[in-house]
Amino acid sequence: MWPPPAFGPGGVQIISPNELPPGYAPPLGQVFEVAEPDAPPPPPPRRRNDTRMMIGGIFMVAGGIATVITGAYLISSSRERIDIYCDGPVLCAQKDDMTRKIGGGVVMALGALISAAGVPMWIIGSKLVLDEKAAGAKKSASAPVLRVGPASASFTLPF
Repeated sequence: MWPPPAFGPGGVQIISPNELPPGYAPPLGQVFEVAEPDAPPPPPPRRRNDTRMMIGGIFMVAGGIATVITGAYLISSSRERIDIYCDGPVLCAQKDDMTRKIGGGVVMALGALISAAGVPMWIIGSKLVLDEKAAGAKKSASAPVLRVGPASASFTLPF
């Protein structure tokens, strides 16, 4: 059995509250967790590169997609929109509304450009970077610092 059991005064074996005595099996259904002795250190603190840029990119992508949908509606509703009448109240033909069709195409193109500009903003803003403030505060509080300059020297000892 590793590690060897600890013995207290008078040869009495010391057992923690959740430890089983030697030779005893754990109760059925009970699971014991074993901690890894060589667990890696916790990851360094991280933060978003720029939260405002990320949120702006998200809104630009959403607004661009909504604008593309609006432009598609304008284009699709421009077909046979203008009525052409012959002599009197008789409908002879229908004509596409070219102004609405061109306007819808321009709106779709602008929406696509807005969305395309929002994607890199979203990606760059959401990138996780090391948090120097948290790492620097942790570093300065844990170790003494010696600074030597050409005409000066300083020693900082936190306590």
